[in-house]
Amino acid sequence: MFQVASGNDGPVVPRGLARENPMPILPGRCETRIVTVVPVYLSRSDQLASVETGFTENISRHGARVLTRGQWRPGDQVVISSRRGSLQSQGRVVYSQPLAGTATVIGLQLSSPKGDWLSKP
Repeated sequence: MFQVASGNDGPVVPRGLARENPMPILPGRCETRIVTVVPVYLSRSDQLASVETGFTENISRHGARVLTRGQWRPGDQVVISSRRGSLQSQGRVVYSQPLAGTATVIGLQLSSPKGDWLSKP
């Protein structure tokens, strides 16, 4: 189950699940992952009208590990955008792992990232 808290500037940040189930950052990755929580919007490429929210556990320029409530399968096409910054990208789900309750963590490979995870232009 998600446990959330609101910050002064409005974003909702997950507590518990991301820290209880961290994914080790594997050696040999092409890019360094940065462990940080970024609120994001997610939608399926074929269902852009249906948008859900999630939170990153770690990010890089071309990938992210995202905590969400949606049901995703490897190979699903996704559109992601940062709620805090200007990043928008298409991508695909590389893996999907169910967690406690209704939570799922997904690994995303971004194919056309534009903008920044944390800052707006």
